[in-house]
Amino acid sequence: MARFAQGKYSLAISDISGQAFPWNEMVTQWNGLFVHFSEFESKQPQLDPKPSHADPTALPTTRPQQPPSNALRFLSFNPIKSFATGSAVVNVFEENHGRQHSSYVRFRGPPGIAGVFNNISNSTANSKTFNWIKT
Repeated sequence: MARFAQGKYSLAISDISGQAFPWNEMVTQWNGLFVHFSEFESKQPQLDPKPSHADPTALPTTRPQQPPSNALRFLSFNPIKSFATGSAVVNVFEENHGRQHSSYVRFRGPPGIAGVFNNISNSTANSKTFNWIKT
């Protein structure tokens, strides 16, 4: 059977720098280049990403959280209508509101948000009359 030489006097050419180094000091990099140990570069960990585990599955029986009954709900643009000036009846149009007939609703917020309250000054906002709606 054949034997290889020990190479104690042999030289090898580095694939990176092209310089001659003793053959005993040469190593092979991860990409197959035969280089001197002073030029050796290890493989970057980003080149071998670890396998990721699958995301957990959803629970089998779930329901969306219901908002509390006193949660703020925003009305659509210009939802307030009245029959006449000084009338005690005010209609508020809101789709899918889920309230019963003759239930009470509290309106709050600074004047000027909805189209109805745009013409109210700060002094008028504190009184009992909002433009054509009397409270």
